[in-house]
Amino acid sequence: LYHVGYPGVTYTKVRRTDTVAGDIINARMGAAAGASFRVRNPVDSVALLFYIPTTNYKNIALKFDIERSSTTSGPAVNFYDYSLDSGVTWKTSGLSKLASDTIGTLWALYSVDLLADTLANNNSKLVFRIKFSMPDTGTSGNDRFDNITVEGDSISASGIYSVVNENEYSLYPNPSADNIILSSPMEGNKTVSIFNMLVQRVYTTQQSQKQFSIDISSLNTGVYYVSILPENGDKVYTLKFVKR
Repeated sequence: LYHVGYPGVTYTKVRRTDTVAGDIINARMGAAAGASFRVRNPVDSVALLFYIPTTNYKNIALKFDIERSSTTSGPAVNFYDYSLDSGVTWKTSGLSKLASDTIGTLWALYSVDLLADTLANNNSKLVFRIKFSMPDTGTSGNDRFDNITVEGDSISASGIYSVVNENEYSLYPNPSADNIILSSPMEGNKTVSIFNMLVQRVYTTQQSQKQFSIDISSLNTGVYYVSILPENGDKVYTLKFVKR
């Protein structure tokens, strides 16, 4: 998930998005319940846009946890469509369901996939859109979104490679305030990247040693993931650490 947009008519003195307590349905990598993304009325002329470039991925599926604020307020139905050209045109024909979901007042998992549309694979301009039904005006009522994920199968020139168990690599100390040491099973060139919880790359390096150190003193406090891609390898290794 590269970016979430929220375009539409500007309403003065009305906050359209803010946070409220979330849930753990569809939470990944052991994440605890935190804040959710609350889309507040009026939403009659806005939409959520999920920018999801699928370069090097296929069999695309989206999942998200949704809760409606009450039975009388907040949009009752979410309508789905998608674009293959960065929002120039929109379609529903490749969706796995009839383009909508009725939203309940308890957290529940919703999912939609694009398996039927091969043009959604390996597409740098893919956008998924959600629009809202009544009640979608006024200054009260909202739908809450949490744990939004995009899934797909990786594509490489030689086929598919997969994220695998990290047991072949180790990382210590964890937590750490200044340096982490990674130990690999063998020497050889490898690309090592660090991502934050927003899946933003904050560090990358090339290494060849079996064991090497990375300075993390400049990173903000929080949870991070190390991705290790050996040169000419068919596996991606992922390890989690905490920056104190």
